[in-house]
Amino acid sequence: MSNKNIVWSGVAVTTFLIVFGMPFEAAAQQPRLILPSSSIRTLPSSPPATADAAAPSLHKLTQPAPVQRSSKPSKATRASIVALAAVGGFFGGAYAGAFLENQLAPCGCDDPGLMGAVIGGPVGAVTAGVLTFHLLPKP
Repeated sequence: MSNKNIVWSGVAVTTFLIVFGMPFEAAAQQPRLILPSSSIRTLPSSPPATADAAAPSLHKLTQPAPVQRSSKPSKATRASIVALAAVGGFFGGAYAGAFLENQLAPCGCDDPGLMGAVIGGPVGAVTAGVLTFHLLPKP
């Protein structure tokens, strides 16, 4: 196996693991607000007399907001995962097409495998995108 094949094999394995090995919880998450919003109207008219009186309200403000976990990804997360799968499928398909062309119909030209890569790239992208779309749970 040549050095280029080892590199491309590593790229293909890494792309596959990134696309299909990422748990949904590690995907894009909604930003959360740590401190509640306040306006002048909601502030108390007079400050507390002592620091002890302000401690319970400060304690409530400094607690992290509860994270809402959903077992299903949102539409934006799902679209991002499908797009990532399509990009990975493009590179995987281009590599597979070039490899198959060189194994099945080798040529003595200056760009062996180019036609296979040009055909395999879009085929791999569409295949990976459609499969990922259908395999992901619906939002």
